[in-house]
Amino acid sequence: MELLLDPENVDAPAPETRITAADLHAQAVESIEGLAEERAQDGDVWPETAAEYGYPLDPRAPRQRVFYPIADKLLGGRKRGAHGSALAYTILDPSTRQEVTMNLQRDRLAATGTDGAVLNLAAHGARRR
Repeated sequence: MELLLDPENVDAPAPETRITAADLHAQAVESIEGLAEERAQDGDVWPETAAEYGYPLDPRAPRQRVFYPIADKLLGGRKRGAHGSALAYTILDPSTRQEVTMNLQRDRLAATGTDGAVLNLAAHGARRR
């Protein structure tokens, strides 16, 4: 998800652009499946690659039930279109998104003592594309 939302990515949607929740999930799944394929090809060197880029050792695409609550926190929740159409996210301005992400990670660390890696679940497959 980070690559999709990265302002330096020429394919990233502009701030205030709407993207359907289903499309965002499908893009994340595709990216993470690509990462899983890369892991299978890299074999023994995968742990080094994963450490270098911050990827999980065993990348797996999240189910919708896991993905959407994380995306809701990062992007401010899904909203229906004007005529009750599909649920969609409005892409946040990068500075706003960074502030939201930092606050969520800080809160998670304070509450659980973890590093907040779950918040970046969908991002792992997108970084190297």
